[in-house]
Amino acid sequence: MLFKDLKGGSPLYVLDAKTITASVIEAQSVSKPYFSANFGMPTMVVDIIAQVDGKPRTYTFKQDTDMGFDNANYQVIATDRETIVRELENMKGKSEQALKQVEFHEAIIERCNEELERFKTAPATEPEPVTAIEEKPQPKQGFGGIRMYGF
Repeated sequence: MLFKDLKGGSPLYVLDAKTITASVIEAQSVSKPYFSANFGMPTMVVDIIAQVDGKPRTYTFKQDTDMGFDNANYQVIATDRETIVRELENMKGKSEQALKQVEFHEAIIERCNEELERFKTAPATEPEPVTAIEEKPQPKQGFGGIRMYGF
């Protein structure tokens, strides 16, 4: 369902991204679509008034969408429960990906600490280990002509 199709009494599904709390509120009223320039260029929008924490709050959304954002309050507002479920799954997935990187970065820190200790305490006259000079990898054509090096 799109925001323009809501009526007074319709449920709105809210995800508070700050506290990671999902809830359902009720639209008290929905305006008729009107033009607004608040979205960069004139766009048809609707105003939705809902009770939030005992106070009326007005949300303005593009009429032909089913999800919008209240950036000031870190909220995602949708016309259906599934949209909020997808947003929660997306947040969870991003955090799981971040946690998978922890072990990798811990190993880098440990290796850097070892090398710092070795390199800082090495005598100035000690010759540096010689390694074979590898041929520089040839750039590959990447996205849109951007050159990338294979690592």
